[in-house]
Formats: sequence, structure tokens, C-alpha cells
Amino acid sequence: MERKGNNDILKRYLQLLSEKESEGTEAKEEERAGLTSREIKDEKERLQNRMLESILKDKEQDRSQRKDYASMIFGFMCWYMFAVFFIIILNGITINHFHVSDDVILALLGTTAIEVIGIFAFVAKYLFGNRQ
Repeated sequence: MERKGNNDILKRYLQLLSEKESEGTEAKEEERAGLTSREIKDEKERLQNRMLESILKDKEQDRSQRKDYASMIFGFMCWYMFAVFFIIILNGITINHFHVSDDVILALLGTTAIEVIGIFAFVAKYLFGNRQ
């Protein structure tokens, strides 16, 4: 939130500097402020660079967090699928006395299919969706 507030402040300051540049009475304003038009342009460029650096840092942080969460989600899905597979195999082996009702097996298979399809739909939307 702090970066967003800083970006808003920087945008407002850039707007004020742009307005100052476009005014017809630049000479009087420069005398009062003690700034030349070159100094105003330099300050404007510095502020634009700071704002762009802030946006770049935000994007880099988002990308690294997405990578972290993507690997955690993938790991969770692998373990969950393995657990479902293991339960189904145990249920199918008649040597041991492990038995799960058919309703539970259907629920496990149904939720697994829905989760896998949902995760892949979410990833596909992220990868191939519209970029702003």
C-alpha cells in the first residue's frame, strides 16, 4: 500500500510540474520558484524514473510470488493425486481388509477431476489471458 501511495504522490507532483510547464507565465513563475524550465524538466524526468522503477519492482515481486505459489500448488496437487491413487489401489486389493464405500471413491474421483480441471483452467487463463 505504501508504494501505491508513493505512486499517487509522484503522479500528482508530475501533473503539477506538467501544468507549470504549460502555463504562459513561465518567466514569472520561475522567478518566484527559482526554477528554470530545464530544472523543471529534469525534476519531471527524475520523478518519472522513480515511478517506473517502483512499477518495475512491483511487477518483479508479483512474478516471484507467482512462481512460489505455483510450485506450492503443483506440489499439493501431486500429493493429493497420489493419496487418491493410493486409496483407490488399497481399496482394489483384496488381500488386506481395507475397504472404502463406493460413494467415498466417487467423491474422491469427482473432486480430483474438478480440482485438476479448475487448476489448469486457472493457469491457462493466467498464461494466455489478456495483458493490461
